Amino acid sequence: MAKRTRQLTIALLLTVLEGVVALRYGRVIWTVWSGIIWTRLLMCFLAAIWLTSLANVWACAARRCERSLARPQEWFVPGAAANSAEAYGEADV
Repeated sequence: MAKRTRQLTIALLLTVLEGVVALRYGRVIWTVWSGIIWTRLLMCFLAAIWLTSLANVWACAARRCERSLARPQEWFVPGAAANSAEAYGEADV
């Protein structure tokens, strides 16, 4: 539960902080530097990378939540029923 909450908190804070920075400084930077075509392309490329990394953070957080909700009490125990034949007593020794 703590890992799930931590992942969601990180994703939410990262989204909010990046959104604030983009809204606060993005328009000014775009206005000043968008006169040159290669600079405009570079800014669009960097924005695409930014959105992709943000989507990756949310995907990891969602995957962590899905795993922890699906199997909260399932743990791996080494040596316990390693072979299905052993589990049913059908193994030749």
